[in-house]
Amino acid sequence: AQKETMTIPRSAMRNGKDTVLTGEDLEPVPVTIVGSKPDSIFVVGLSDGQKVLLEQVENNDKDVVYKGITR
Repeated sequence: AQKETMTIPRSAMRNGKDTVLTGEDLEPVPVTIVGSKPDSIFVVGLSDGQKVLLEQVENNDKDVVYKGITR
């Protein structure tokens, strides 16, 4: 079965994971790189409806409202 890919900035991925927003919580999700361009990568492993952050967050600051793009 063919999986759908999503393009994300290279800076959004760390240690093979991208961060998704689940309610108000940030959750690292394992993704697999299937292709790349100079400034972005093509990944599989994200589900439809997940809110994906386009940059890494060092600490989940409860005073900050995070927004993601919907997969």
